[in-house]
Amino acid sequence: VGIGETEYWRWGKATKREFALAIEAIQKAVADAGLKIEDVDGFAPGDRVGSVSAPGAYASHRVIPARPAVRIPDDISSEDAAATLMKGFTACYLAEETAALAPGQSALVHSAAGGVGSILVPWLRDKGGIVIAHAGSPQKAARVPADHSLSGDFSGLSEQVRALTGGRGVDVVYDGVGKDSWNASL
Repeated sequence: VGIGETEYWRWGKATKREFALAIEAIQKAVADAGLKIEDVDGFAPGDRVGSVSAPGAYASHRVIPARPAVRIPDDISSEDAAATLMKGFTACYLAEETAALAPGQSALVHSAAGGVGSILVPWLRDKGGIVIAHAGSPQKAARVPADHSLSGDFSGLSEQVRALTGGRGVDVVYDGVGKDSWNASL
């Protein structure tokens, strides 16, 4: 079971157990309650699957809909899957549905060294996008596999981005920060 620390603290009133029941579970796919797992495309008996549906993450067995479930590849540990599943779903949603970056288009990704950003940046680059990553420190920015990595506060960030894009700016901004980055993002 993975618990997103930031979300846990935002909720404030939730206990770790209450919150854990609501998110990220990694379990064995089971043919239980008369279900035939063979009839579900993409899954086989014994597959490890991940889901962000709730509740029941602590149960030894549970029935979940196939549509929001994903198969966990054998080379990814259950611990890594639990820690990154929600972040991966978020990166997928941003890259494929919210603002699908086309090859050659440019994006600014705030918090690029964080959980979602560290998945989103390479995803966008794999799609052929030109990625400008922004992180809070030079050390964090250096770890991001972007076309351009910037760091520091938001004062002067828009000028740095315009310098990198020949004054044009970017096609999309993926902003995991919010209020503090709003003006720089525009």
